[in-house]
Amino acid sequence: MSFLRLLRPIFLLCIFCFSAVSFAEPGLWQIKKNNHTSYLFGTIHVGDSSMSALPDSVIEALEKSNAVVVELDTTTLTPEYLQTHIYPLMTLPNSTSLSQRLKPELYQKLAKALLENGLSITQFKHIKPWAISINLTAMSYQRAGYLSSFGADMQVLGFAKKKQLEIIELESAKEQFGFFDQIDHDSNYLLSETLKSMEDAATYIHPLVSAWKAGDINKLTDYYHLSFDGSPLSQAAEKVILKDRNARWTTTLVPLLEERSLFIAVGALHLPTEHGLIALFKKNGFEVKKIN
Repeated sequence: MSFLRLLRPIFLLCIFCFSAVSFAEPGLWQIKKNNHTSYLFGTIHVGDSSMSALPDSVIEALEKSNAVVVELDTTTLTPEYLQTHIYPLMTLPNSTSLSQRLKPELYQKLAKALLENGLSITQFKHIKPWAISINLTAMSYQRAGYLSSFGADMQVLGFAKKKQLEIIELESAKEQFGFFDQIDHDSNYLLSETLKSMEDAATYIHPLVSAWKAGDINKLTDYYHLSFDGSPLSQAAEKVILKDRNARWTTTLVPLLEERSLFIAVGALHLPTEHGLIALFKKNGFEVKKIN
């Protein structure tokens, strides 16, 4: 299997995603200012076959909106784009190999984990450790029964395209993958933690699923703090992947929200805490309330 074939699911898993077993009443917020009403939906990027339809409240909100905002429209990515723009970001410098970047014991553990998933470590000998971590995370979700094709964001994109709604992207794929180079200061630690998390991925996912299904912002906040525990890697990831992006998105979205009705669908971890989109919109004078 070529590494290029592994890239597709990565795009749907690379930004600290959630998983779910069914659509119940996940969190949907109404945003109002200047007589314009918009909506904020905390999405999940993977799910299972029971996720056959969006909740009625989400469909209603989509039908009232004249454009859909997403982090990235993954349906437009082509193999040519991935090969030209993304694969180079995930590749180690020519003079470096994976075995040189990792401690021998960790290299052997990684080889075993990949082999258990039908892959050879030689396929990854020139791939950056953070890219391998994303692959391992994707594989652990798949083993637990969750696929990107059933994710809430894919459902939202499908609805938008069917109704021919305008789709606004907040970022490019190249930008998203660039974030990982900024946070991978200790490749051995990152891969070691990823291998540990694979062992109990299903156990971690299930309570998180319940919080998402209930739209429980307090539980999501708890999981936010669990995900970012204060370690150097965690602090870097929180700043680059959540805090900084939320601030940039707010700068982009505020003038649009003051003029038109939008349906904003972004990963659920972007909503809670004082750095989250809900708090940032309130600081910019918007009335924000949960509607389901």
